[in-house]
Amino acid sequence: MRTGLIGLVLLALVGVPEKSTALAQDLNLGAIYVCNEIVLRIRFPAANQTILQRRQIVNERIIEAYRRQQASPANIQARFVGGEWAVYAGSQLLITVDQEHAKANGTTTRALAEIWAGKFRELMPRCRP
Repeated sequence: MRTGLIGLVLLALVGVPEKSTALAQDLNLGAIYVCNEIVLRIRFPAANQTILQRRQIVNERIIEAYRRQQASPANIQARFVGGEWAVYAGSQLLITVDQEHAKANGTTTRALAEIWAGKFRELMPRCRP
């Protein structure tokens, strides 16, 4: 019962109603929210996943990080793993930073991973279920 309630609360915290694929140009299509604030925006598909699929996967990973109680500021880090920069909450991968997103933001994958990690570090601890 408690696990189901926590999952429902977390979905409310990180979930955003899915929009039509016709709105693919809308910047909020791939928005990742934590505590009703945007942490980042997924703007490009990757690894055979659409923007909406990527958003769903990241939201599920956020929920898992909360479930594992790994959402403390000290646990949220940018790491270089498998030749790519990514953001982790403890051992839970949240998102991998790709070259397209770094280029669109006028930075490197490493710098963007640090920026995203900073936003997760700021927001995730605020919304403990």
